[in-house]
Amino acid sequence: MGRLLLETYPTIAGTAVWDGYLETLTTGTTYEGEPFTYQEVVAGVARKSGHSVRASRLDDHLIVSWLRHDTSERETRRLSDMQRLGNLGWASWNLVTDTVTWPDQVYAVFDRDPADGPMALEELPDTWSPKNLPALASAVERLLGTGRRSTRHSGSSARTGCATCGSSPRRTGPSTAPPSGCTASSRT
Repeated sequence: MGRLLLETYPTIAGTAVWDGYLETLTTGTTYEGEPFTYQEVVAGVARKSGHSVRASRLDDHLIVSWLRHDTSERETRRLSDMQRLGNLGWASWNLVTDTVTWPDQVYAVFDRDPADGPMALEELPDTWSPKNLPALASAVERLLGTGRRSTRHSGSSARTGCATCGSSPRRTGPSTAPPSGCTASSRT
C-alpha cells in the first residue's frame, strides 16, 4: 500500500496493464484488464501466474487490485503446507488401473525413502498397531462389500492413524464401482 507501481511490478511497464493504468489516471475511467500472464522472480526463481487487474482513480492516485486466477496452484501449496505441519499425508491406490499416488509428504509420514517407491497397499496393515487392525480390516471389507466409503481411526501413544477407503463411480456405470483408492494419514 502506498508503493510505486514500477517498484512493485517492474515488468508491467509498456504492457496493456500499464496503458490501462495511465488511461485511468488521465481520464478517471475504471480499468478492468483482460486475464494475462505475469512473471515474477521469487527467491531467484522465475514464476508465471495468471491474473486480472482492476484500477480506479482516487484523486491523483490509483487503487489497484490483482486477482490471481491459478488458485489450484495456491490450494495445492496450502494443502502441502498443512500436510507437512500436521505430519499428515494422503495417498491413493487405484485398484482398477493399478496405479499408486504418493506425494512427498506421505513418504515423510511413513518414514520411507522415496527411492524405495510407494508402499504396496498390502504393506499398509504392517504400519498399524495389531490391536487396530480389525478396524482397518472392517473399513476395507465394507468398501469391498458395499462400495461405500468408510473411515476408521486408530490411536496409540506413539502414532495415530486414519484410513479412508472409497470408490469412484464409473462415468457410465453403477455407483458401486471397484474401489479406486485408500487414504492413509498418520501422526507421530
